[in-house]
Amino acid sequence: MFRWFKKRPLTEGKDSKASLGIAPNAKILRCDGVSHYKFCATLKLTTPLRVLEMDDMRVAFGQPLPDYRENPAKDPYSQFGIWFPVMSPDILFPESDVASDIGPIKPSYYIPFLKEFRKIVESDLPSVEQIQNIRGLKEKWPEIYGRFFGFFGDLADWWFLSRLRKLGVGNKIAKELYSAGYFTLKDVQSASDEALDKIPGLGIKKINKIKQTKA
Repeated sequence: MFRWFKKRPLTEGKDSKASLGIAPNAKILRCDGVSHYKFCATLKLTTPLRVLEMDDMRVAFGQPLPDYRENPAKDPYSQFGIWFPVMSPDILFPESDVASDIGPIKPSYYIPFLKEFRKIVESDLPSVEQIQNIRGLKEKWPEIYGRFFGFFGDLADWWFLSRLRKLGVGNKIAKELYSAGYFTLKDVQSASDEALDKIPGLGIKKINKIKQTKA
């Protein structure tokens, strides 16, 4: 019999709380029967492609766990994924729905969509082409795209409007910028003050503030 829930503190290093994606103050119960760790990516649009590619990666117990975080100081709690301990023997259960940004869904169904989405938004394609390609995902994944429409409206519109709102403007001004052909921070910062001043609600003070925003 395995002593399934014997308490044992995690040490710093290869199996520390940070490397497992666990908050420092979390209480941990570790099992003697752990054979390996399995990485589970967070199922949401903002999870980077490099992290989605790691989903279902398995590392033997005792081996160093790859850290996907580009800057651990800014991401101390591993918001885009977590390493889970897997027991020995590895009992296979039928895949079930898990939490995501569009509600419960099977990872094997949603992750391919997320990967294709991230390939588009992480590419160097012009914003107009990115919008077209995002909308093209509807043909292959109509059910997923439909879920987004139910939550946010058109996915392509919502994605770029959410980027514009990060400039410190409200939804109304973000829509005005979007309608005028400004889709990103770069688009806005490269525009002249005179052109931006024609956007309803976007005065010179907000323009100057946006111009000073760092990417």
